[in-house]
Amino acid sequence: TRSWRPRSRAGFVAHLRLRILPALGRMKLAEVKQADVQAMLDRVERVVTRNRTFETARMLFGWAVARRMLAASPCAGVSKLHERARTRTLTDEEIRQVVGAFDSTRFGRYLRLLFLTGGRRDEVLRMRRADLDRDRAVWTIPPEAEKSGETRTEARKVALSAAALEVIAAQLEANMARGLGGAR
Repeated sequence: TRSWRPRSRAGFVAHLRLRILPALGRMKLAEVKQADVQAMLDRVERVVTRNRTFETARMLFGWAVARRMLAASPCAGVSKLHERARTRTLTDEEIRQVVGAFDSTRFGRYLRLLFLTGGRRDEVLRMRRADLDRDRAVWTIPPEAEKSGETRTEARKVALSAAALEVIAAQLEANMARGLGGAR
């Protein structure tokens, strides 16, 4: 069985329920042809959504091929569309506005750490006290806490700025005040 992160599983299920099953669900597995997959994908307007739907279908039909339920995948020969890389970044003023808007909320420190470390959402949410070397100003992200944890075998080190260390210290203090013992 495959070990899925909750968000990956939710994405797979959503593409399956919203796009794949309505288009192909009434067909027998062996009846699904490349043209059917292509027609399903052609109905999806957004390139990224189309590509994720295709990846979900390809994974599903690949699973059926591996279990000898199908001789070949109907996704063979279908291509993903080119996705344009994101080019826009927030300006310094936009960052100040976003961070300022959240400062008085429970997400304030978390949002600051995202910007100060460049960490991913889940990496910062999973930050543990044991992963921090505040004397050396280093955050060690274990492979299992990373998005690429399945392929990465060694921990990643992130240098922490003085501002990041201040935010972390404030969060640890807040945790202690709430009786959490600073465990996170």
